[in-house]
Amino acid sequence: MKKRHILQVVALLITAVLLVLLVACGRNNDDNDNEEPVDSWITTSTTTAQDENGNDFPPIDPDAWSITVMGVPGVNTFSSRDAQFLPRVENTMSRQTEGGMTVTSAYAGVTLRSMLSLWGVQNVHHVTITSADGTTTVYPRDVAMADNTLLAWEVDGGSINTNPPLRMAPGSGTSDQFVRMVSSITVTAAPPEQVITTANPFTPGITLPGPTSWAPPPMPSDTTWMPNTPLTTLPAFTPTTDSTAPATTTTPFITTTTTTTRTTTTRTLPTTRPTTTTTRAQTAPAGTRPGVATTAAPTTTTAAFRIIGGTGNRTITQGNNIALSVDGVPSGATVAWSIRTGEGVVSLSSTTGNSVTVTGLTPGGAAVEATLSGTGITTRTVSVDIIVNP
Repeated sequence: MKKRHILQVVALLITAVLLVLLVACGRNNDDNDNEEPVDSWITTSTTTAQDENGNDFPPIDPDAWSITVMGVPGVNTFSSRDAQFLPRVENTMSRQTEGGMTVTSAYAGVTLRSMLSLWGVQNVHHVTITSADGTTTVYPRDVAMADNTLLAWEVDGGSINTNPPLRMAPGSGTSDQFVRMVSSITVTAAPPEQVITTANPFTPGITLPGPTSWAPPPMPSDTTWMPNTPLTTLPAFTPTTDSTAPATTTTPFITTTTTTTRTTTTRTLPTTRPTTTTTRAQTAPAGTRPGVATTAAPTTTTAAFRIIGGTGNRTITQGNNIALSVDGVPSGATVAWSIRTGEGVVSLSSTTGNSVTVTGLTPGGAAVEATLSGTGITTRTVSVDIIVNP
């Protein structure tokens, strides 16, 4: 009996252990339904290359992947071959898994902003990221154009082995915006801005119609009198009586019938009126002062301000030049050029004016931007990436 009791206890213990293992496995399966373990989609790289600063990183296979980019002009694909011409960025970010665990990883790739700059895209309202499984995630402008939002193909030093081998890593985004297996990106532009300015001190916010100045209408040819002003003297007159008609007593400008006898008054006005020189009061149109020329403020509408010149990725050979210029510059605006990234890779011939000459100094990538400004002008900045080849 004692031996049988011991066997029963052992059987109960084994059963309890199996139940614990089954529950733990079920929880792990639930956690991983939407989130694979990091090791399952990362392949450790054993071959390294160096950038211009001597930093090691795995080389990019030019034929490894290609995704669709919609809402941009011209060619609508972006591949690993294109990514070679953009600055490589590495960021360490944290996110939460479906199971509630916090995972911190180092992501490497290119910024979404630099990728869109290949098409000169700046006017972005939001960007839609589509995964290979058909799910979509929307990035608002502040997340899409942030400097820490990456299209990554490496995590913790290893290449991602999903298909496509890409993952969105928004440093300022939420955990659900870390999209896996990115297959396409769609850009939705913001509606054109309507900017109206005015210098009119009388009715702010309204642009005066019509001519830019006002002058009073011409006075009539007879300028020696003014309506409703009586004559300085009245001529003498002699009344006559007609007994057969009702009497009418007439005084200057007033006639009153009093009896059945009509009195007719005859008055002879002078051939000329006494000279009284006056100036007619003029009423100025709304929003202007009498006798003061008023200039209607121009209406400034945001134009298509963009960088033109060169083709494709604006690729030049070391020691050669490329000419860039801008169009859509309103009258009275100024343009300032600067190097946003890549100091030492390129140089600029000048920093003001509607055009600039870019000289390639050393192989690498750089970004040149132009800033539009001026009185009554909405300040805007556009940029373009320059690739300098050896």
